[in-house]
Amino acid sequence: GGQDGATLPPGIMKTDAMDMFISLMCRRINLEYEKDVEHLGLNSYRFIPPANAMGAHDDPDLKARNPANSCYCLKDQGFSCFKSGVLNMEPCKRSAAIPKGAPIALSFPHFYQADPSFLAAVSGLSPNKEKHQFYVDIAPDFGFPLAIRPRFQLNVIIKRDTDIEMMSNFAEELILPFLWAQDGFSEPSDEMAEAIKFGLSAPSKLSMLGGACLLVVGGAMVLAALGWVLWYRRS
Repeated sequence: GGQDGATLPPGIMKTDAMDMFISLMCRRINLEYEKDVEHLGLNSYRFIPPANAMGAHDDPDLKARNPANSCYCLKDQGFSCFKSGVLNMEPCKRSAAIPKGAPIALSFPHFYQADPSFLAAVSGLSPNKEKHQFYVDIAPDFGFPLAIRPRFQLNVIIKRDTDIEMMSNFAEELILPFLWAQDGFSEPSDEMAEAIKFGLSAPSKLSMLGGACLLVVGGAMVLAALGWVLWYRRS
């Protein structure tokens, strides 16, 4: 299992690894600390998927390879296993009406961090880290997300069909993008930011207020004692 992004524990550290379950992917994805980011005067830790988050388990490039993804390769059940950066969603989209699943593959937008062959097979795409990266910015003290941007691209899996002239010259298997989208928010609301700032400053303010109250009570008790002593001596 993994966290859902809204139930993170307080006290997040830069060395922590985060697992987030993504329902669209039918799986969890690992996130790692990248850098500090400021939002409306609040510091946050940015967590992003590592470069091999969607890497194939048998990728010859060791930096892209991810052995943990071997469980998502169901070639023994008749499903294609793609190169790094593209996840076959057919096994996840099986139903009684579609026993082999819908021919859909998932990737980051514009095949960001995917094997170069996917980008070479189509035209008009230009992967960009700032525009297409998945990230979560966490307020470390409370574990609240100050910004979260899940970004994904849906692709249709097209296979060559020699009986259809238009598709007879296609590659044996083509991953064709048809939609990419982003969810979440890139900045916290002013109300949320003020609430977090108050929560961060409250302990020190309360301790100062408590100290002042104790001084007042202590002073009142001293004055009361002095007044009683003076009254007692006069009487």
